[in-house]
Amino acid sequence: MNKSPAIARLRPHQIEMIGALHGAARKAFLLAAAGLAALPLILLVLAAALAVEFQLMLHTMVTLLDDGTGNQPITLLALSSLIAIVALHVLTRQPESEAIHRWMMRLGLLALVLFLLALA
Repeated sequence: MNKSPAIARLRPHQIEMIGALHGAARKAFLLAAAGLAALPLILLVLAAALAVEFQLMLHTMVTLLDDGTGNQPITLLALSSLIAIVALHVLTRQPESEAIHRWMMRLGLLALVLFLLALA
């Protein structure tokens, strides 16, 4: 009884197809690994951009609204403005996504509540 490996029973085109699938799987794995490796850098850049935007909004709110009495919580006003800017940016990038619209509506409500708390 001749026991040959399973690979020997495959036809040449099947072996070629398996090789192509193996190559595609390796490529997909390497792309996913590269994406995961770059994720901390992307998050760091995003955090830095949001920090800069928040500082710009804070400076704007201090310049426009600070009367020196301390009655205006400038940080809440800047935070609500930042949330509104981020929501507007995401909505303009993803106009057809219903789930993103729902999340942006929630963020907009949060920004409105923060803004109203800051004015009260």
